[in-house]
Amino acid sequence: MKASDPAKDVLQRINWIIANLTTQSFHNSQVNQTYTFDSTYQFMIFLAFPESWNHLAQNLLNIETAIHSSLHKRSKRSLPFSSFSHSNLFSGLYNPFVYTATFCLDASLANIHDPESFVKYISMEIAENPLVGQTGLLAAACLGWPNLTAYHVEKYTDRVGQLKNKMLVIAETNNVGAPYSGSLATYEYIGEGNANLLVHDAFGYYGVTHDPNECTSSAIKAYFRDGMTR
Repeated sequence: MKASDPAKDVLQRINWIIANLTTQSFHNSQVNQTYTFDSTYQFMIFLAFPESWNHLAQNLLNIETAIHSSLHKRSKRSLPFSSFSHSNLFSGLYNPFVYTATFCLDASLANIHDPESFVKYISMEIAENPLVGQTGLLAAACLGWPNLTAYHVEKYTDRVGQLKNKMLVIAETNNVGAPYSGSLATYEYIGEGNANLLVHDAFGYYGVTHDPNECTSSAIKAYFRDGMTR
């Protein structure tokens, strides 16, 4: 807070932390925690939860402390794959391949053939909405994976049949992890004959619970209590 521009200073410190983590891991002996770029990226999602900002700030401070204390030392890279078995690439809890394999099968890389076309697409997404666009960076890993559809992986792509009871699809206007456009696309895929769409104007990863309002809460209760025909 003593900086002439506190917001700019915080951003510069975060960028410095991320830049260092792209080169190696760092260990903080005070909290007995090793930090990698991947593990740090995972908890950056806390930016979507205002009530968790203090927790995020403390984690960033711990990493910053670890980096400062290791500037003149050679830190060994420590990856949290303790349950990973090299004899079975898809074994173990939190192994590094299963999520990516599933994610890349579901992701659409239409018209994206190389790093240049990927960067162009992501840049357009970020220009439209940085909070949403940055989540697409994870798909960069798919550029190095084979086309899994060539292995005849079972994947349901047919239209949804007629449902006895309509689904309730909630679209949140400022959801970082599940953007409004995705919720709308899901609703259109299911079809208006099988679903009703409720738009919740809120901020957060789960806006319905983290940024609720009486209008949405009442509508959800009424839907499950009385049902809705339109």
